[in-house]
Amino acid sequence: MLKLGYKVAPEQFPPSELLKQVIAAEEAGFESIDASDHFHPWSEEGQACFIWSWFGAAAASTQNIELGTGLTCPILRYNPAIIAQAAATVSSLAEGRTYLAVGTGEALNEYSITLEWPEYDERQIRMIEAIELIRKLWTGEKVSFDGCYYQTKKAKLYTLPKNEIPIYISSLVPESAYVAGYYGDGLLTVGGGEGLEKPKQILSEFEKGARDSGKDVESLPKAIEISVEYGVDIEASIENFMKLWSGAAVSALFVNKIYTPEMSVQNGKVVGPETIKKQGCFSENPEDHIKFIKKYSYYSGSLFRATQFFLFSRKNWIYNELFLSLMKREEILALCTSNPEVIATYIESLESQIKQLSEKLQVLESRLNQNSRNSSKPPSTDFFVKGKPNPKSLRKKSEKNPGGQEGHPGTTLKMVDNPD
Repeated sequence: MLKLGYKVAPEQFPPSELLKQVIAAEEAGFESIDASDHFHPWSEEGQACFIWSWFGAAAASTQNIELGTGLTCPILRYNPAIIAQAAATVSSLAEGRTYLAVGTGEALNEYSITLEWPEYDERQIRMIEAIELIRKLWTGEKVSFDGCYYQTKKAKLYTLPKNEIPIYISSLVPESAYVAGYYGDGLLTVGGGEGLEKPKQILSEFEKGARDSGKDVESLPKAIEISVEYGVDIEASIENFMKLWSGAAVSALFVNKIYTPEMSVQNGKVVGPETIKKQGCFSENPEDHIKFIKKYSYYSGSLFRATQFFLFSRKNWIYNELFLSLMKREEILALCTSNPEVIATYIESLESQIKQLSEKLQVLESRLNQNSRNSSKPPSTDFFVKGKPNPKSLRKKSEKNPGGQEGHPGTTLKMVDNPD
């Protein structure tokens, strides 16, 4: 069944804002989150939080949505053993709602802190070796690994993942897609542009690699990130893209030693508004977005046949509240597939949300009804209790007169010549 996800943008938003987005995405019915793992943003005006810390907060703040990288590079600034531990920890926190997407990275995130940027072929070999080591560590066994680039001696993960974490491998060109199919559990690529010929070639090579490694091609997830901007001010969306993301629109950034945000911006100066419009769907009409998604959908007979989408909105995240009110998840799925099961799934998600909210309401109401007469709360907390009794002393009145009693010697201050 088609899976709809949302790609958060740590290169643009601070982590607190990203957390609000993932909570809202889950409430809106999105099933998966894709988050980039960047050390540098694409622009000096961007952001770049440590995404693995953020995943911990996201896991603790959500109940059902799947969490994963889109993507991380486990070969240079990270030792792959650290990525294995990080992903296992997120899986443990999220009760198995985790996947891992990897790639060969960009100099923007790797070179500045390692001073290493090998040629693409070496980086691809490193990635393949890293994947092997990561999978071995996820078994929970002690791993002594002697690879060409990575070595361990009796290394063991003591916090194991709660699920068999699938590893998606990124491919932006057909030449790398075979490796993704052969060594990966799924494909992650990017949509956009004028035609489907390139995505079709990527899928073909991915499936060839999967078949050669003995996998069931039809069962493998094929995820695609597509850029969408909904709203009446389309020009502002394009301006925002050019300010913060233009460097990512030029393929040279993924190959050459472009390692600072300033260099990224310089690289993106060749990008104009018309080029950006071709990268995704910029429209205030929900039907345009639906049509754009259907171009890639497996269930609508697309040549690409994607089974998973990550909608990427750089300005109006999750299409903003207005778009959510116009185009809910079930409406998108109903137009992408004739499978009636999606309606049942949507209803189940709503019932789950209603149940959770009802339980919270019940707890809050029970707290409001508590006072000093029906709980251990002190009388001083009974601010809003009707007919609140005035506190009375338990002391009984005696027959004695007030003050000192007869025969009591008493004391008094004496006059002195030099008082202190």
